[in-house]
Amino acid sequence: MNRDIPLTIPLNISIVVANFNNESFLGDFFLSIIKSKVAIKELLFVDDGSYDNSLNIVYSFKEQIPFLKVIPLRKNKGLPTALNIGIDQALGKYIMRIDPDDFISPLRIVTQYSLLQQNPQIDIVGSNVYYYNHFLKKVIFRSSFPEDFPAIYKLYKLGHHGVSHNSIMGKTEIFKKYKYDAKAFPAEDYEIFSRMITNNVTLQNISTPLTYYRIHNKNISLLKINEIFQKVSFYQKYYFGKKSSKLYLKRKTIHFKYFRKALIAKNKLGRYFLFFISSLFFPSKFLKRVFY
Repeated sequence: MNRDIPLTIPLNISIVVANFNNESFLGDFFLSIIKSKVAIKELLFVDDGSYDNSLNIVYSFKEQIPFLKVIPLRKNKGLPTALNIGIDQALGKYIMRIDPDDFISPLRIVTQYSLLQQNPQIDIVGSNVYYYNHFLKKVIFRSSFPEDFPAIYKLYKLGHHGVSHNSIMGKTEIFKKYKYDAKAFPAEDYEIFSRMITNNVTLQNISTPLTYYRIHNKNISLLKINEIFQKVSFYQKYYFGKKSSKLYLKRKTIHFKYFRKALIAKNKLGRYFLFFISSLFFPSKFLKRVFY
């Protein structure tokens, strides 16, 4: 893959970020953008009515990140609506998604941009991610998303995720056509990608992890597990005509709950115990994660 892109010329990318009360993580997020040493068209930072020190921190990076554009919302509108506001204002050829409690590899922007430029048949590209334990300040695991579109499609059809929402970059025209559905929260990522792929939008993953997904005790995916899987089940039936049994859904929910608790565990023994418990409820998925 050709990465010899002139870094002084802005790449035609709009990074869209929706933030709500993430003051503790914004320093790492912005520093990872700076360390990429890439100029892009714009970083659209939508602050969704934060009442912490987020906005002051954001504005403190304006000098170091000249392409940073802040969109402050007076009231909290929710993640899907905040993302749509950023997408509506995006001017780049591609939109890159990243959550402000996460941070990126220095090569992520260039790598995904190069792949999309060289492969116009691909609409959206994601990557694997590193799971970064916020309390231990280190990577403790990595994801195992498949690279090719048929495998990604199969996962969504089975009611699983085929890409990591915080790892994607794709054609702006696609995001402007398929907006996030506020009613789908907190499963808005499963809903939008299911809707896209059933309308012939092509997704692909890069096997290399290019994003650090921060695990902490305020992750929505940890706090709203039951609601997420109930909505995933609804959209699985809506888009693919398949319905998971109540037993299957319960097993998947318990597996995911203990798996996420393992990722956030502060000691190794507790982490291994929680991994073991999660494996009892969904052995095949657990083994795939471990032996990727």
